[in-house]
Amino acid sequence: MNAHVYLAYGGIEATVFDSQVITFLEGLRRGAGIISRPVVFQDLKTYYFARASLADPLARLETACGQKPILLPRIPRDLASLDTTMLKRTLTRHHTGTVTIHARGTQSAHLAARLKSEGLPIKLIYDCRGVEAHESLDIARREKLFTFAAYNDMWFKRIIAMEKEASRAADKIFCVSETLKGYLMDAHGISPDRIDVIPGCVNTAIFRQDETLRATIRRNLGLGSRFVLAFTGSMRAWQQPQTLALALRAAKNADKNALLLAITTDTASLTKELLKTGFTKDDYRVMSLAHKDVAAHLTAADCGLLIREPTLVNQVAWPTKALEYLACGLPLVTTKAPEDISRLVRTHNVGAVAESHDETGLSDAIKCLQALSAQDTARMRSRAVALAKERFDWKIVLPLVIDRYRQLDAA
Repeated sequence: MNAHVYLAYGGIEATVFDSQVITFLEGLRRGAGIISRPVVFQDLKTYYFARASLADPLARLETACGQKPILLPRIPRDLASLDTTMLKRTLTRHHTGTVTIHARGTQSAHLAARLKSEGLPIKLIYDCRGVEAHESLDIARREKLFTFAAYNDMWFKRIIAMEKEASRAADKIFCVSETLKGYLMDAHGISPDRIDVIPGCVNTAIFRQDETLRATIRRNLGLGSRFVLAFTGSMRAWQQPQTLALALRAAKNADKNALLLAITTDTASLTKELLKTGFTKDDYRVMSLAHKDVAAHLTAADCGLLIREPTLVNQVAWPTKALEYLACGLPLVTTKAPEDISRLVRTHNVGAVAESHDETGLSDAIKCLQALSAQDTARMRSRAVALAKERFDWKIVLPLVIDRYRQLDAA
């Protein structure tokens, strides 16, 4: 068996790292005896001045995979070749023989592809999570980062080149959606048989429907019988906090007592946006919770919100929150993007899709759910839970990943 390395380019402090990386690595170890050494490039500020803040996620990561994580400083983008040098030294210090590198994201995969081109014995799994070049432009534009347009354009082209090089060098490509698979095939001429769609997954033992817990949380939050829309996530560019205000207003068009339950690390910016839009504190509950407490609070809601603009970044995405909503029995209110999610909602009748990305479209979608009888609502909630368990629980998806690992080990 090859040695195994899980390579990530930052993000260890994000909650998605818990649900999608730590859970995955633990599943590999427990399900197939595959021990992956985590190697994480962390931003310079955190690496040198706030490393203590990473103690908990690093400890959870070590427990999950049975290997002490290696943390490396992430060099600014213009000096990224130094990252390649550090990775090479790390691999040769800890491993002899062939190494299977599971690289999460384009920049990680590009580092591994560069080393593979230099002759290092590497089997590369490119775990493509989205279109990073387009994401970088979107963030710079929406968050008004102080960078020159020409510089953004240059970096965009560099990431596209990284994406192409990683795609062609990879022995196997994982991607999160069928739409993203289509993009990689069209943009870089990748054969479909080299790409496996491995969607984000959910632990249905944690995220689950629980009517007793639902009643308790609703009572504790003073929700009564109000129609509650749930949102979980950050307030980064693609989340657009103003769309949550739009959704709440749309819900109130049919039910003036509708309420938004938002779980986010950036409570201040969302609260500011809601107040600016004219809502009062009685119209929402905005809170920051540890990941282990999110599931309990989701059970208190009546639907989950997934609102995205129809950009390429959003069209190819597969947000984990969608599966967490479903697993907790929440019908989805989603826009047409992400495309795989809206198709899932329509195919399995587990929510409503807004036909337009505005108040009218959202209002029509939310009204569809509000108008359901108690019996039809219960049936939809049951379908949502069953879909999450039968198609997107880790124990369903992980065997495919293990099979691909074993194929690479045997090749």
